[in-house]
Amino acid sequence: MARKPRLFWDTSALVDAVFAIDGSPYRDLFELAEASLIDMRISRDVLREAESVLRAGPRGDEKVSLLAIALSSADFGVAPEPCDETIAACEQITGYRKDARILAAAEECMADILVTHDRQHFIGNPLVSPPDTHCRARTADETLEWCLVRIAAEDA
Repeated sequence: MARKPRLFWDTSALVDAVFAIDGSPYRDLFELAEASLIDMRISRDVLREAESVLRAGPRGDEKVSLLAIALSSADFGVAPEPCDETIAACEQITGYRKDARILAAAEECMADILVTHDRQHFIGNPLVSPPDTHCRARTADETLEWCLVRIAAEDA
């Protein structure tokens, strides 16, 4: 049996996913995780940043509680802190230290896809894909499509 698809979430995509409506690709990905068909990961950096973004708005504590519930329901794992060498290599790819830490964490947890909105540093960056990285940067729509194909192939 092949390993479940492993997704690593960037902050912007994670925050959008928590408040997504039914039928959205975010909701569908979370449902696949709840059914144990895919493996979801974040880093401590992503968690801290998401909590900060949510607390800054109105009813921040309620939003942070919703985040905690969503992460628990989808059985998110927290990736270990990436090593300095991986961060440095990823900074060469992204050109931005903060995003390099995100990519490094995705790389070290062997994520297949980095779910993100970031078109400046990730999506469309030809270096965020094999052979330069293990993972690929994709939107939620693209990720859902990829996961469904993988899951269907496993069932066949």
